[in-house]
Amino acid sequence: MGRENGKLINEWCKKCGVVELVGYYNDTTKHKMYIYTNKCGILIGKAGCRVNEFKEELKKEFSVEYEVEFVEIRGGLANVNCKQTEIDNRMEEIV
Repeated sequence: MGRENGKLINEWCKKCGVVELVGYYNDTTKHKMYIYTNKCGILIGKAGCRVNEFKEELKKEFSVEYEVEFVEIRGGLANVNCKQTEIDNRMEEIV
């Protein structure tokens, strides 16, 4: 399932014009996806249209309605290749 999520997210980012996504975390127990990026507004879209399209793609692919939350990464973290553990630590602070 992780590979499919990554493929869907990367395709969606390309479609939105975002080249650099920092990472994501998929909480399968709560059907919630956290997306880490420095381009939240672009991925959300005007009135949430882009994120709603992405939610529909997730629902179609996995037959489950997902909640999508964005975590804005500032201060240069998005400009380097950060490790998954750094993202996980940041996510734990938020959740």
